[in-house]
Amino acid sequence: NANLVPVYEMGMCVFRDKVLLAAQKRLITQVVKATLAQISGERRGAHVDRSVLRGVVDMLVELQGTGQTLTLYETTMQPHLLAESRSFYCDAAKTRLLDHGTAAYVRAAQADIDAEMDRARAYLVPSTGTLLRNVLLDELIDKHASDIINIPNTGLVQLLDHRDTAALQTLYNLYAPMHPTLLILQTNIHSHILELGQKFAVSLAPLSSNATQNDEQEGSRDKDKPAQVLGVAAKTAMALRWVQDILDLYDAYDEIIRVSFSECQSMRQSIHDAFIEVINSNSRAPELLSLFMDDSLKNGLRRKGEQEIDHLLERSVLMFRFLQNKDAFEHYYKLHLAKRLLLGRSLSDDAEHSLVSKLKVECGSQFTLKLEGMFKDMQLSSDLANGFKESGAANADLDLSLSVLTPTYWPTLAPPMSEEAKQEMQSVEPPPGILRTLVEEFTQYYIHHRAGR
Repeated sequence: NANLVPVYEMGMCVFRDKVLLAAQKRLITQVVKATLAQISGERRGAHVDRSVLRGVVDMLVELQGTGQTLTLYETTMQPHLLAESRSFYCDAAKTRLLDHGTAAYVRAAQADIDAEMDRARAYLVPSTGTLLRNVLLDELIDKHASDIINIPNTGLVQLLDHRDTAALQTLYNLYAPMHPTLLILQTNIHSHILELGQKFAVSLAPLSSNATQNDEQEGSRDKDKPAQVLGVAAKTAMALRWVQDILDLYDAYDEIIRVSFSECQSMRQSIHDAFIEVINSNSRAPELLSLFMDDSLKNGLRRKGEQEIDHLLERSVLMFRFLQNKDAFEHYYKLHLAKRLLLGRSLSDDAEHSLVSKLKVECGSQFTLKLEGMFKDMQLSSDLANGFKESGAANADLDLSLSVLTPTYWPTLAPPMSEEAKQEMQSVEPPPGILRTLVEEFTQYYIHHRAGR
């Protein structure tokens, strides 16, 4: 008869009501209590018979609660299991914060979560595994998120400084599922980068002091020349060190983002914002970056392969991307580029053009228009010099070097002259006849070949 309850189901109901729930639920209470005791013992390292526990859980899952849609497992055992788990891991968190460093703490927390997931797969139910994981994240991580990463001498700062990517990965995996904890992690990393930036800036203090002294002594003729040379060398060395420190630090954090933070975009943006703040807090950043690029193109490319050169240029452009005062950078870069081109100090024309191309990608063609014009002027000057020599007008005994420059492209390299300096210039002997004749002949050659262009 379809209207009658199946014998098996009736038997299960009788067993539930007459055995487990009889005598004011004394037996089911003892079953749940014994099962929870076994689970608690296993958490503390005791060996338990998981097959027996699996049988008890299966029985409770199969039995429906009286007048309810939930199973007996969900109404009698799971709530107590979650409550005891919360109490157990609350105590564990307090103890570990006293005697664990950040790395040890997060490793222990991850081990606890892994153990609970294994337990859920072995003899609990999948939904319980998810609930247990949330309990552990709440008790072990969320409630102590700031304390965990600020443990004295063994906290987040030490993990970052020692590049402990494995511990940082575990830390990130535990903080990432909850937005508030992820935000705490981002904020602390951001602050640490700013602190490192301040330490880097300390090395530039002599540079600022030197600049002040130079301003006070401007126009004085008592400053000896060797001191000026040493000043330039020291300025360049400090610029190189500051920029290289920033780039090395960025490379380290870029690796941490890739290896430990799973390319998390919000983490990357937070770290980028920190570097932008560090770089632009230094008013000399445009000049120092230009000096770094200048030294790289004059000296830093020696004994480097194509990939190494490209990496160096990419990192330089990355720092340029973070700069806010790009107009100041353009001013200094034009000065340095002009000196490299006119004095023939660049090690690689390809690298020069590649760097300008990368800057063009960042800021557009208008930004690099004059820089590209400077290259064109140098090529035109070379063609004119070769044509002048081939015409036979140039004296074969002279090693001729000349530059024809478009004024709007090139910066003014010479500082403004005082009246005294102008008088000295007027008293300079005119060039010897052979040189004067050469200048006049080239002028005629240029006018003849470039007329109307």
